[in-house]
Amino acid sequence: TVPTNISIASNNSDTSLAKSGDTVTVTFDTEAGSTVTGTIDGKAATGNVVSTTGTLTRTLDGSENAGTLEFSFVQTDAASNSQTAQTAVKGSGSATSVTADFTAPSIGSLSLSSQPDTTPDLTFTAEASSSVAITYLEHLTVGSTGSATGSAQAITLSTLDAGSQTLTATATDAAGNT
Repeated sequence: TVPTNISIASNNSDTSLAKSGDTVTVTFDTEAGSTVTGTIDGKAATGNVVSTTGTLTRTLDGSENAGTLEFSFVQTDAASNSQTAQTAVKGSGSATSVTADFTAPSIGSLSLSSQPDTTPDLTFTAEASSSVAITYLEHLTVGSTGSATGSAQAITLSTLDAGSQTLTATATDAAGNT
C-alpha cells in the first residue's frame, strides 16, 4: 500500500521552522506490520511504524542545508514488498513543510540618547521579524520589541540607575536562533 496523509513538522514552537536541536518528524498512514527507512535532508532518519502510522524522525544538528527540508522514505510491508521511494518537501495530507534555519539574527548599530536621562531611547537595527530584548545587569530586561523591522527603530528603556551602564541586546528569530 502506498503511504497516504504524509505530513512533516518540527517540535519548534513554529512547527514549520526548525533550528539545530529541533526534531523533525514525517508522519504518514501505512500498512500495519510494515517497516520504514529513510532520510531527512539526505541524512539518516529513524523510522518507526505503530499500528498503521509510520514516522521518520531526525534531530537536526546544523549539518543540514538551510531552507526547506526534503525527505525520502521507503516502506516495506510484512511480506517484504518495498514501495517506490516517497520523496517530497511538502506533505500530501496537510501540505506542510519545514524550513531549517541555523543562522542567528544580527543586530546592527546601537546608540543611546544622551545621558543623564535614566529612561533613554535606544536606537538599533536588527534582522526583520526578529524580536529584540535589551538586558541590564545581565538579567533585567529593560526594553524589548515584538518584531524588528530590519531598519533603524527606537525603544524607550525602563528606568536605569544613574551612571555608566552596560546593556546587552539580543535578537531572536522566528526559529528561535539567538
